[in-house]
Amino acid sequence: MQITHSPLSISIQGNKGSFHDLVSQKIFTNITELKERESFLEVFDDVTDGSVDFGVVAIENSIAGSLMENYDFLLSHHLHIVGEVYLRISHNLIAHPHVNIQDIKEVWSHPMAMKQCQEFLKKHPHMKAINKTDTAGSVKEVKTQNLQNTAAIASSYAAEIFDMQILEKSIETDKENYTRFFIISKTPVIPEDADKTSIVFSAANTPGSLASVLMSFHEADVNLSKIESRPVIGKKWSYNFYLDFSESLNSPQAKKALKAIEKHTNWYKILGSYRSGEYYYH
Repeated sequence: MQITHSPLSISIQGNKGSFHDLVSQKIFTNITELKERESFLEVFDDVTDGSVDFGVVAIENSIAGSLMENYDFLLSHHLHIVGEVYLRISHNLIAHPHVNIQDIKEVWSHPMAMKQCQEFLKKHPHMKAINKTDTAGSVKEVKTQNLQNTAAIASSYAAEIFDMQILEKSIETDKENYTRFFIISKTPVIPEDADKTSIVFSAANTPGSLASVLMSFHEADVNLSKIESRPVIGKKWSYNFYLDFSESLNSPQAKKALKAIEKHTNWYKILGSYRSGEYYYH
C-alpha cells in the first residue's frame, strides 16, 4: 500500500524513529508535515478537525493483543479506516555509547513494548521497567538528559537517528512479533481492490442475537477474521462488537450479510473497507 497525495500531513503517536514513523515512511511518499503526538487521542483529534490528511494508529500486536482505547476512538470520532499495514517489530535495548549492560538500572519504553519484551526483562531483574508514552521518545529522553544508567527499548532506526548504542538486539520475546496499524481518514475511501471490511455493532437484546449475527455472515459465505467486544460506558454489562470480515463492502456477499444482520442488531456502523495489509520489515 502506498498513498501518493501531495502534499501530505500525517499525525502519529510517538516521535521520529518510532514504529508509527516507520509505517508512515513506508506508505506515504510525500510527507510535508509529521505531527508527533504523545497520545492516540491527539491523533484521532487531528484527523477529526482536519489539521492533517491521515493518521497512523496501532490497533493490535501479535503478542500483547489489541489496543482497546483505539477501538473506542474509532467509534467516538466517526473516522474511517482507509488502509492497514503489518509491521514486523524488532525491539532493541538502547543506551549511550560506551555504557555496559551491567550499568543499566532502569529501562524506559511504551507499555506495549514492555509487554513484548517480558522474557528479556525477567532475565535482567536489576533493570526497573518504567512506562513512557513512546519508544523513540524514550531514546530521545535518555539522550537529551544524558542518563548513563538508563536504557530505552525501541527500533534500531531510533538508535540511528539519535546516535545511540544498541546494547542488545532483538529482545522481543517472540521473533514473529507483528503490529497491525490502521490508516485513518476523515473521508471514506473504498479502493477497487478492497477485500476487507471493519464494522462495529450492538447486538439486539434478544436470546441468540449475537449468534444470529455471526450465522448471517456464514450463510452469506463471508469469512470473519476477527471479533472484539468492548463495554458500553454507562450501560453495565452491555457491549459493542468490532468485527472484521474478508470482503469488500461493495461485494454481493457483504451486502447480503449486512442486510441480514439488521434484524439482529440495534445498530451497526461501517468503520472502513480497504485492501488487506501488506507485511513490512525494518
